[in-house]
Amino acid sequence: MSLWPFYRKMFLERPAPFILTTLLSLAFWSIGLALGLVMREFFDRLTGDASVLSDLWVLIGVYLVVGIFSEAAMLLFRLVQAYYFETLRAALRTRIFEGLIGNPPNERGPRAGDTLDRMRGDAAAVFEVIQDTALVIGHLAAVVVAVAVMMSISLPLTLVAVSPSLAAVVATRILGERIERYRRAARQASGDVTGSVGELLGAVQAIQVAGTEADAVRHFDMLSDTRRRTSLRERLLGSLLYAINSATVAIATGALLLAAAGLMRSGAFTVGDFSLFVTYAAFGAISAHPDMIGGLLAATKQARISFVRLFEIVPTEYPTLLFRRTKLYVRSEIPIPEVRTKSDTDRLERLDV
Repeated sequence: MSLWPFYRKMFLERPAPFILTTLLSLAFWSIGLALGLVMREFFDRLTGDASVLSDLWVLIGVYLVVGIFSEAAMLLFRLVQAYYFETLRAALRTRIFEGLIGNPPNERGPRAGDTLDRMRGDAAAVFEVIQDTALVIGHLAAVVVAVAVMMSISLPLTLVAVSPSLAAVVATRILGERIERYRRAARQASGDVTGSVGELLGAVQAIQVAGTEADAVRHFDMLSDTRRRTSLRERLLGSLLYAINSATVAIATGALLLAAAGLMRSGAFTVGDFSLFVTYAAFGAISAHPDMIGGLLAATKQARISFVRLFEIVPTEYPTLLFRRTKLYVRSEIPIPEVRTKSDTDRLERLDV
């Protein structure tokens, strides 16, 4: 079962929140671009290179107003994002639960504890891609504008500033297979531990009668240690990928400083231009781009593994269960089904066999 048709189905069910989230992301990053322009004008005004004779206090006020609007846009983005994606996760879990109630898994399927672990962890991981995509789309539009502004000032320095993004894509491609393998092992180990807890709690008396408490605890410790090692490997790989992306940004910023110094001595580069490049490359849209692209690519590989694990607990009689539209009662009370009251006429008087 492919992952992308599932994403398309979920988007078509509730397109408005995704579009609103993307627009808020675009507003946040676009306002951040305005901060760089204000910084350039501010420093050019201090050095006498400003093209527009703006009052310093006016620039400071504009900077504060733009910063407030930027934080407000991010706050709204987080609120809408939380509502939207928690709704998606609830819809997915409801579909799986309805399928399991109608046709419970057979003995060869995952254990009850493992099934609950998949409905919790894997259902959340599947939608990390949509969550990151909404943020990246708005961010990408801001990056295009930032690159256009920077190219109008200096093309070579722009190429230096955007080079970390290419490094992030290359690093994620190289580590892609390892990311999937570590993700699969970590989720499997987590499911084993959760399933083992359910079995141990359901067989406490049998374990006590057999006198195998020590063996049961030893087996559980072994599963827990396996989960610890696999989770540590997965987190370590994610931290390594993040460190690579951050290091490339730092290296590119250092190279940008060295290159800009020569241009400033020749007079082809003003202090305001330098502040704009540093704002975009080290603290703004350009600096966040490598980490966001690398994170989105890694989340896609992890989501593919989680989607396969979810599909494994779907009853075979319902192959399209994950694509079924679900009614969620987010803003209204859950309707209570009508319960028919039994009367004397329902009493069994005679049974012929």
